Amino acid sequence: MAAHIAVFLERISLSKRALQTAAIALRTAGIAPSCLRVELLTCNRIQSTLVPILLGRKPMDEESPPRLAALAGCKTEHCQGTFHVYLIKPSKYDDDGFVIRHWRGVVPSNSLACLHGLTADVQERGLLGQVEMRTHVIDESVSRIPLDEIARRNRAAGCRALACLVGVQTNQFCRAADITLSLRREGVPVMVGGFHVTGMLALFPGVSPEIRQLLDAGVSVVAGEVEHRWHELLRDAWEGKLQPIYRLIDDPPDLYEAACPCGTGGLRGCCGWTRSQ
Repeated sequence: MAAHIAVFLERISLSKRALQTAAIALRTAGIAPSCLRVELLTCNRIQSTLVPILLGRKPMDEESPPRLAALAGCKTEHCQGTFHVYLIKPSKYDDDGFVIRHWRGVVPSNSLACLHGLTADVQERGLLGQVEMRTHVIDESVSRIPLDEIARRNRAAGCRALACLVGVQTNQFCRAADITLSLRREGVPVMVGGFHVTGMLALFPGVSPEIRQLLDAGVSVVAGEVEHRWHELLRDAWEGKLQPIYRLIDDPPDLYEAACPCGTGGLRGCCGWTRSQ
């Protein structure tokens, strides 16, 4: 019942007043907020208004800045450096222009697994110093991308977010570009890598128009394999020094000592990817 209510509320346009009334009604009915939390993550207005009331708190827009930062995933006073790294495998559009998304995944993304393992290795070895790293792994073919959440965490005091679109194939590039440009409009640093970027920069002397569009928006593109340079890219992102283009094609890594891929069990079954921390 709770999931159906959450989906219904997400798909209709409600005023803040109506959302507050709905929250009070749901709380009176005894519906646990934990049942709604997952379904509500993709709608910023519902998350900021409905969930706090269900928990017996004020709406987020009435909270103090430290409280808002805490809800964004930071510890404010003690969080001098929380780095949210979002590893995103984009889906693609169907013939009618809709994003293809499945209820359950069958084969996990190898690119996500490899980048997840590399990011975990950077964190475990402390290669970014005292920075607290939190990794979020999202496969859009089975999960929605929480764009509002990424932007909010990038704005929170003491925190920074980085969106990495990984393993982007040519048939996924249009979708990846739309996600990237949306995040850049919110000021989120974005890196894009994968087969399309690598192939286009390797085959042609200049930069193709679709990649130029991303560069003009402040996106960093990565060509080649990053196993031996991933910590450098993350450090550049944390320090706000991302380069427009990272050409690693002629500098292949030695995979013998590279970090092993790391998987994550999802909410939709063992093969579904979702956010992890």
